[in-house]
Amino acid sequence: MLLSAALIVKNEEKFLGTCLRSLKGLADEVVVVDTGSTDRTADIAIAEGARLYHRPWTGDFSAARNEAIKLARGDWILYIDADERVSGGDPELVRAQLRAARYIGYRVQLRPRPGFTPYWEMRLFRNHPQIRFRGIIHENIWPALNERQAQSGGRIGHTELVLDHDGYEGDQGAKHLRNQPLLEQSLAADPSRVYSQCHLASIREALGDAAGAEQAWAEAMRLVRSKQTRQPEDVLPFLHEIERGLATDDSPGPLGLLDEALALFPGQLQLLWLRARALIAAGRPAQATGVLEELVRLGQSGEFDKSWAYDLRLFGVLAYELLAACYFGEGLYVDALRYFELAAAAEPANLEYRVKAALCGRLLGGRLLGGRLLAAPAASGLGRETLGLQGGQRFENLLGRRGREVERLPDELGDLRRGQAPVAQLQDQVGRRVQVMNAGPIRLVDDETVLRLVDLETVALPGRRHRRLLWHGANLGPTTRPAKHHARWRGESGLRGGR
Repeated sequence: MLLSAALIVKNEEKFLGTCLRSLKGLADEVVVVDTGSTDRTADIAIAEGARLYHRPWTGDFSAARNEAIKLARGDWILYIDADERVSGGDPELVRAQLRAARYIGYRVQLRPRPGFTPYWEMRLFRNHPQIRFRGIIHENIWPALNERQAQSGGRIGHTELVLDHDGYEGDQGAKHLRNQPLLEQSLAADPSRVYSQCHLASIREALGDAAGAEQAWAEAMRLVRSKQTRQPEDVLPFLHEIERGLATDDSPGPLGLLDEALALFPGQLQLLWLRARALIAAGRPAQATGVLEELVRLGQSGEFDKSWAYDLRLFGVLAYELLAACYFGEGLYVDALRYFELAAAAEPANLEYRVKAALCGRLLGGRLLGGRLLAAPAASGLGRETLGLQGGQRFENLLGRRGREVERLPDELGDLRRGQAPVAQLQDQVGRRVQVMNAGPIRLVDDETVLRLVDLETVALPGRRHRRLLWHGANLGPTTRPAKHHARWRGESGLRGGR
């Protein structure tokens, strides 16, 4: 028998059937060790042809996984979780690779959640009694695999097998309460595990223990800085600290910390994204656009280090939004228009991108603006001189008094100007898209026309202070404060990032 898939499960009726069906044609057998399910998990495992065993939960993920491996009969082990499934790769090609005698393990491509890129993860290894998991949580196969490799001289390869993980969605509160004591116990025995320190910090934050979270983050950073060799997951404390610095209104930005992190992890693209944000916050948008353009290019080519998983929006709408705002602030309205349109195409439901693109089109089209007729540009956009826009000069200087109308609204929409027209009535009368945003004035736009500008504030580029042009309740800079796009904690699923 060539390949056994090994799972440990508990109350996985939502995912298990999909997982087991995805293994057909790849695995010769599936071993499922149930640690105490009270739902239909066991029935699903039997119905899908798995070999089902029951084992009491002892608070040790490695012990449960090693039991499943012990019961497996194949020459190779694929360890997989119930909330994962095979989504890509040729099963016959993978099986042919497993028959190569000189290899003892293979990395696969694991997509940690929908909308992310996959990263390399060790999931296939020979069924040898020396190769077993270690650690009660974030169980790790690498120490045993390295020892076996040193003895046998076997090689570690890569396959094109792709696994998708779907289990991060929904409330994680129960897992936090389960994992916190396990992490604390694990770190008491071995406090040098950076990933576990970061996971503990994340749980403490979620459970409201800010002081405990800060202590764990600080220890994780100290450990990373003291290492001679580093693993991909060691970037996590840097990502946390940099995100926190960017959220602080009264600091110039964590550029120094970013330089340190990029020197340690030169291929890490989320650091590039954060560097662009920090450059914008520091008032250096021209440098930021170069970083963001490179990020878009790498996303399109796929030519980047797959040791980490990334939110695909980093290469798309989040980069487009920042690029558009930077180019707009520089007076390069052709470039700004292009990226606002790309952002709108990426998120069609977000009307704001269309509105911002429409403003760029208006500026480029020689329309009446602030009572002044502007000529259409000859090249890449209206210059700052044309608009009289310099540095932090307020838009009132350009557009006139606050709230000045760009175009006179049709007489039948007089109530709209006074904020009195119900949205439904307006939609019936005009047939154009209408939206109320941030409890601000109603805005009325179609694909080409912006009928009114209101609430003009300081010109802006995006940054921590979020100085911006407020436009019918919408800002001209990025509207989505990017969430932390680093690891979501896998719990029982092992380390994130390959070695």
